[in-house]
Amino acid sequence: MAQDLEQIAVARRNAHHVWPFQRFPDWKYEVWNLLTLCKRCHDAFHNAAGGYVRIAIGPFFANTN
Repeated sequence: MAQDLEQIAVARRNAHHVWPFQRFPDWKYEVWNLLTLCKRCHDAFHNAAGGYVRIAIGPFFANTN
């Protein structure tokens, strides 16, 4: 039963692109460009950003030194 629940949890994860693949298609499948979020958090991010827009969160991770 626990294994079944774990498989369900994994199946419900969403991939979010740090740098949007629409603007950076070469980075679409790069692991370093992906964040794993639950659907609720993924939707919350896009809602806070004004919808499913093509914004990049990559600059927030950039080194400012």
